[in-house]
Order: sequence, then C-alpha cells, then structure tokens
Amino acid sequence: MAFAQKNIRRIIYILCAISLVITFFLPLNLPIAISDETRKFYDTLESLEGTGKAVLVIFTIPPAFWGEMYHTMFSALQHIFLLKDVKLVLVPVFAAPGVGLVNSLLRELYNPLNKTYGVDYVMLQFIPSMVGPALAAMADNFRATFQTDIRGTPIDKLPIMENINTLDDFGVVIFACPAKEHPSLAVVLYPRYPKMTYLAICMAGGYMFIAPYLGNVYKAGLWGITMAAEYQQLFGGPYTAARQQCDGISLYHILGLLMLVLGNIIGFREIVKKKGGS
Repeated sequence: MAFAQKNIRRIIYILCAISLVITFFLPLNLPIAISDETRKFYDTLESLEGTGKAVLVIFTIPPAFWGEMYHTMFSALQHIFLLKDVKLVLVPVFAAPGVGLVNSLLRELYNPLNKTYGVDYVMLQFIPSMVGPALAAMADNFRATFQTDIRGTPIDKLPIMENINTLDDFGVVIFACPAKEHPSLAVVLYPRYPKMTYLAICMAGGYMFIAPYLGNVYKAGLWGITMAAEYQQLFGGPYTAARQQCDGISLYHILGLLMLVLGNIIGFREIVKKKGGS
C-alpha cells in the first residue's frame, strides 16, 4: 500500500497508457450506444435497398480535414456499397485534393465488394467553382453540368448514368464537407427540390453549421469519429480505426471510474484509521 501511495501518479499514467494502447493489439468491439441521429441516417439509406435508385454524394474536402472526415465518409460509402441494387454517383466540388482522397477510400471498398466502376459507382468530373454556383448548376440542369466522368469518359457511355437526367432521379443526396459550406445546400438546392431527401456529413466541429437545418432540410447527419463507429456497429462493418479509437476511449473511462471508486475506498480507510477505527 505504501508503494502504491508513493507512486500513485506513475501508476495512473501507466494504466492510462495501457488502456489506450491495448486496442492497437486487441480488437475489443465494445458496444456503443447508437444515437438517434446515426440511426436516422442509417435507416434513410437502408430504405433504398432494392429500389434501383442511385445516391448522389456531393463532396468538397480539403486535405486538412480528411483525418476526421475519412471515418464518416468510409462508413456511409461502405453502407451504400453493401446495399443491394443501389448505385453511387460522386461529384467533387471546389477542393481538388478531395478527388484523390476519396478515390483512395473507394479503392479500399470496391475491390473487396466486387463493385464495377461505371456500373455500380462513378465519380463525375471535378467542378472547380465555389460550392454555391456548383449546386446551382446541378439544380438547373444536372445532366448538362457534366460532359465526362473524372477519367474523361463521356457521360453517355457510362451505364450507371443511363436513367439519370435530373436530381429527381436520385433517391438520396448526401452533402459532405467539413463545416461552413452546408448552408449553401439549404439556400440553393433545397428550395428547388424540397421533396428530395438530403443527408449531411461533416466534422464534429461543423455540427453548428448543420444544426439549424437538421429535421427540415437535412433528414439526418453524421459528424465525428464516434458517430462513424456507431454507424459501423449498426451494419456490422469491419473493425476500423473509428471503432478502435472508441474502444480506447471507453477503456479510458472505465479505468477512470475504477480509479475513482478505488480512491474513495482508500481515502475512507485512511479516515477510519486516523479516527482509531478498525
């Protein structure tokens, strides 16, 4: 006991380090409470299964925000790929580096799931303008906005685009960006296509930019690593970095609770000893 009291800080630091590092070597898959927002996002995409509809993902993701956006994008795109008879159309806007980042993510997904480019999914040509004008162009005439895909293939030669002419031909529109660009969709797209189902993906810190539109413009949203881990748990996805980090956080909190209880027990015993108790 004397050793523990003398080195209590070192012991706490070591235990904290162990609780965070252990998940790198041992997948724990600790249960995560699913938020209502995550479940609504999941249910919205799940409702498309078997409909033959396509999901439109409009994204603008600068490299500085990819570390966090990766997890929510991975979760949503993997779910779309797992849905039967649901196609995926991606449109990169404004931030050119986002094209390479999302392409690298797609390579992690389409090979294991046997998805074919141009048939099951496609990325259309990059739109270099600001988000607002890009959305306006798609709203006015979606088909005329794009001549080719990102690889230079004419739109008319892509099987996935055969029955897609306007935004009404999509089942769901997902807008993925870090934060402040989200109001653009509410101002530009929503007034012209109010019956469309919109979903949002952003950083945890970007929640303040989509909060005013949740439940009216956006049906649901995903933000932050925790919601990405919740989402992966919902559809039984693989053990990813998001789940790993949440396991580490859960262990850290469990350790904190145990240390709190233990500290109170030790403190209570010391008080009893000082008062001459047994």
